[in-house]
Amino acid sequence: MKKGLRLKLTFTPPSDGRVHSYCLYCGQESPRSGLREKRLAYECKACGRRHTRALIIDPGVRWWCDETGEYWHETAGIFLSNNQGEFLFFERTRHPFGLTVPAGHVDTGELEMTTARRELGEEAGVLLPNSAFRHVVSEAIYGDECRRGADVHRWHIFTAKLPSHLSIIVDEREGVNPIWLRLEDALERKLTFATRYIISRHCEAIAQIVG
Repeated sequence: MKKGLRLKLTFTPPSDGRVHSYCLYCGQESPRSGLREKRLAYECKACGRRHTRALIIDPGVRWWCDETGEYWHETAGIFLSNNQGEFLFFERTRHPFGLTVPAGHVDTGELEMTTARRELGEEAGVLLPNSAFRHVVSEAIYGDECRRGADVHRWHIFTAKLPSHLSIIVDEREGVNPIWLRLEDALERKLTFATRYIISRHCEAIAQIVG
């Protein structure tokens, strides 16, 4: 592992089909995860230090290393709107912290829309048919840190409308304090890096698709 602007792998990742976690400070395997002040953190048994992230190699999610050793993940996110033209946000309880929209890593062998639909159900308690989702854009976002150690993600952005007869129930293991905001108002809040990037670049496209 290399310290600096972004994390790069300097060793050959294991290919035994198991999940491996490494401390971002000393590089030793198997830091323990747990909640600290309602936020997920990793404590290393080797060096005793604590971090809100770890390098996690998980065959269950879509990841790869490019020719420079950059560690990539793939993510799908959903901008869920209500009838007032507002979008659902909540405060993350896992790194990166800040307001975000329902989103998560794409599982191995999973379609990106399936990921967005699954994450909306898991994080907001809303189950919608595939026909409710509209794809906005797919884009690489550099500097987007996640708790699993990647600093670069390829994002797939979708939109959907919340039917008036449904309500949201945010899973507190993922986030707290749900709020409905217009996109321009969300930019005045403390957003995660990726959420701010996406709104800043694709605000009009998101609003037009759901409008």
